[in-house]
Amino acid sequence: MIGGDIIYLKKEFEIIKKAENTLKKNPSYDSLKESYRSLLDEYKKLLDEYYKLIHISDIQDNYLFELKEKLERKNIYLKNLSEKDTLTGLYNRLKFDEIINYQINLYKREGRKFSLIMMDLDKFKKINDAFGHNIGDRILIELSKILRRNLRKIDFVFRWGGDEFLIILPNTNLKSAIKVAHKLKKIILLDKNLKNITASIGLTVYNGENIDEIINIADTALYNSKNSGRNKIFFYQRGEFFESEKHS
Repeated sequence: MIGGDIIYLKKEFEIIKKAENTLKKNPSYDSLKESYRSLLDEYKKLLDEYYKLIHISDIQDNYLFELKEKLERKNIYLKNLSEKDTLTGLYNRLKFDEIINYQINLYKREGRKFSLIMMDLDKFKKINDAFGHNIGDRILIELSKILRRNLRKIDFVFRWGGDEFLIILPNTNLKSAIKVAHKLKKIILLDKNLKNITASIGLTVYNGENIDEIINIADTALYNSKNSGRNKIFFYQRGEFFESEKHS
């Protein structure tokens, strides 16, 4: 209830009390008592109704406030469901479309290039077959944590599907992207929780392609990595694919 409403009601009930006291103390008002008391009773009823309405309004306001909070929490939950992978908590394909479009628009407006890394765990199916899908899921979750810990806050990590991941590195040239790829490959190999798993990586720098083209380029670079013995890094430059040597 609004504070002003409470003050108003208190004043009105005080007026009623004063009127009733006046009737009791002044016998000369006997002829008016009956009709005046009738008016007072009616007035009290109206005030009671007013109080009830305000009270109901107050309850409704509280209910609406609680409902609004619940709806906001639901909206956040639904937003996360629509943007994030339920297993790893990484962004999903839908969010990828949004972010890569934003990066492409930045490139068109300001010439800001970005790099795209595609990563795939080597022989992951054998892990699932040997240890079960629960262990496989734990490995994917652990890998997701590793990627987030070892990338910048401005970088974006996506679970592309299965054991395949995509990484967008804003404001990153080819040399820097290759360095990041080698860093991640080494960390994955040395992490005890990943059971000596290795990763194959393909990467490219955006240079005006459409979304499908840049994904296909990164995917082809990844294919070259896996087809060349796995646990390798291939990159795309000037229409060709090259294997990256060990990066210091």
